[in-house]
Amino acid sequence: MQPPGLHSLILYDNFEWKTAHKSYENFRNICDLTKIPTIALEEFETNFYGILKENYQQKLDFRNIAKIDSLKLCILSDVLAGKSIEKSHEDLSETFEAENIDFSVVDFWYYRVYNGSYDLDYDRKNYSKPLEFSDLPIIIHHEIIDILDLKNQLTLRKVSKSLKNIVDQGKPAIKRMKIDIKLDFIYMKIDDLSAYYSEDLDSNYREIALNYVMTILRNPKLQLDCLHIVSSSTDLIFIDFLKNLQHKISTKFLDLDMDGPETTHLLLACMKPKFLEVVTLKTGNIDEIVKLDQWKWLNKAFVHRIFRGSLDCFLGFSVFSIKLWELTEEHLMKLKEVKIHFFVEFRTQFLFFQGLTKSPNFECCYIYPRQYIRRDLIEKVFSYDLQHLVKDSGYPNQIGYSYTIPNVFKIIISRGHLMIMRHRS
Repeated sequence: MQPPGLHSLILYDNFEWKTAHKSYENFRNICDLTKIPTIALEEFETNFYGILKENYQQKLDFRNIAKIDSLKLCILSDVLAGKSIEKSHEDLSETFEAENIDFSVVDFWYYRVYNGSYDLDYDRKNYSKPLEFSDLPIIIHHEIIDILDLKNQLTLRKVSKSLKNIVDQGKPAIKRMKIDIKLDFIYMKIDDLSAYYSEDLDSNYREIALNYVMTILRNPKLQLDCLHIVSSSTDLIFIDFLKNLQHKISTKFLDLDMDGPETTHLLLACMKPKFLEVVTLKTGNIDEIVKLDQWKWLNKAFVHRIFRGSLDCFLGFSVFSIKLWELTEEHLMKLKEVKIHFFVEFRTQFLFFQGLTKSPNFECCYIYPRQYIRRDLIEKVFSYDLQHLVKDSGYPNQIGYSYTIPNVFKIIISRGHLMIMRHRS
């Protein structure tokens, strides 16, 4: 005899893109917990493909397969998969039509199996024990947890396994997070709380630390102001986690100093476009990184690697900093076309732009050329606009040129560096 809800579970597993064999494994796990008699694989496959055929031919009666007695196996499947109550209700509604799914009923059964009560024949009318905090709907748990600060969330997390899971599913009260992964230790700072993990703590310290990091980053409700990751020895378990992450990480500021360009590229690709505003990159192939969607929506970028491409991918930012091997004629022509106020001072090889009008919000830009700016190149690009010559007493051998549009722009260029800023009268 087939257990109640098998057809609903099969349809739901198909919604989750499970094959017949994966669906059968899921069904066997549920049977082990609930003591429901299982069926042979051959019989299960017959049911599986039969239900898919009926669904394709639109012969299924969703009013029957969406009744709560038919959905209990689906709810238990979601709990085993680690879904939140909100995600479970959303997926059930999409699979079985929203008007048929009562959230309060789903919440009741989700909560029961979540806490280890696998009696699916339980009569809700018998549920008369005094209500406690743990009996509240999980959505209320999350609303309460969301208003707690990080210290109180961590305290609540230690009370019980069920509260730990609830806290981990809620919105973390975290704004700043730093992770420093070294060969012999891992340092973590979350807001004002910090922790140091090494063999002195536990022989499995790396697994302990990274599991906590991954628990935080795995939460789709996480919204950081700043995420700073430094790594000279990135673990494969962390790389696999990033490759299989099901959502994009939300942070406004990202500072990366990784052990290789591939890891930098992978981490940046895991960030949520449009939410990410500022990046600082110590490593990485910047010529490839500028092709990412995350790059296109940035407001500010600070890159500490040599860039050999066009300045076009930087001119839309409010602030940017890059390193160039040399400042070329193409770069200078691009800058000459920009209508801003320019100024160059004589210090190290340092190029500073401020106020690029390609973006009305532009504030400043830094460029570090590895070679001195060539005088003949400056004369070629700016000769017709040369207004006066500047000599700096600290650098008598360096000659500066000033390019001015009265009341609007001014540029002074030396062989060593350049400084450009918006004129604000």
